[in-house]
Parts: sequence; structure tokens; C-alpha cells
Amino acid sequence: MAKGWIKLHRAIMDNWVYQDSYMFHCWIDLLLLANHEQKKMPVFKKLIVIEAGQHLTSYRKLADRWQCNTRTVKKILDTFQSDGMIAYESRYGGTLVSISNYKQYQGFSEPKRNTEYNTEYNTEYNTVGDTEYNAEYNAECIQTRMSKNVKNDIRMNQEIKEPASPIFDSGGFIVED
Repeated sequence: MAKGWIKLHRAIMDNWVYQDSYMFHCWIDLLLLANHEQKKMPVFKKLIVIEAGQHLTSYRKLADRWQCNTRTVKKILDTFQSDGMIAYESRYGGTLVSISNYKQYQGFSEPKRNTEYNTEYNTEYNTVGDTEYNAEYNAECIQTRMSKNVKNDIRMNQEIKEPASPIFDSGGFIVED
């Protein structure tokens, strides 16, 4: 079984799937089963690529997981597909389930720098009081912020390259011995 975590926004509580505990269980299960990165798998002596946000399974496997029959699995998948939550098709001797917009919601991205705040801060304080003092103060603040950003970038890069603990890898997933 895969280890790790998924992102889940509180806005899910506004979605229809949250109102039906069984459907919600099935939806979360599909999110948890989906690959978080591209992987190659051997299927019938062929090597296939399963993309991030996809999971190769079967109606029977899902029926066992969800404690229902295969017709119910098909109805659930059809419902999710009709709402645009997933796309699925029979391929490779199984069912390939693709989570819609997976990378948008589960993707990992670099944090954005707040340059808008820096601009507003400098504009506001340069127009008030002693201009020479404010200019020196702002230059000092900007230098401090830039120094902190560089230190944070260096620390983030080190954390990515070197795990903080031997139990976790750089992606935050538990590493089994």
C-alpha cells in the first residue's frame, strides 16, 4: 500500500459527494489510490506508463475495497465521470481511472514570493516623514528580507536533498526498511 498524504481542501464540504458518506468514502479512496507521480508497470509482459492522478485497477478490486458488487462500482464510476470528477476506461486488461485536475489540486509547487507586499510596504513608508531616514530603513528591511529569502531557499533545497529523519524521505513519505 502507498504511504504518504493527499491534499484535501475544506471546500469539499460544499460538494454533493460530501453529503453521501458512502460516495465520499469511494471518492477519497480513489484519491488515495491515484499515483502521485508517473510510474511504469508491467502488465501482460508489457511495460506501461501510469501517469500522476491515474490508477489501474478492476471493478472486482474496487468492489472488494468498497464492499459492494461490480455493478455498483460501475454506477459509482459513471456518477463520478458524469460530474467530471474522473474519466475511466477499460485498458490493459483492467480499468484505468484518471482523476480530473489531479495536478491542479494535488501538485507540488514552489511557494510564491510576496512581491506585492514589498512594493506596498516601500511605497507607503517612503511617502511618510523623513524621506532620507525612510529610504535607509527600507533599504535595510529589503536587504534583511532578501537575506532571509536566500537562507530559506538554501534551507528548503537542503531539506529536499537531505531528509531530516531517516524515517521520512524528501517527499514526506515513510520509508520502509
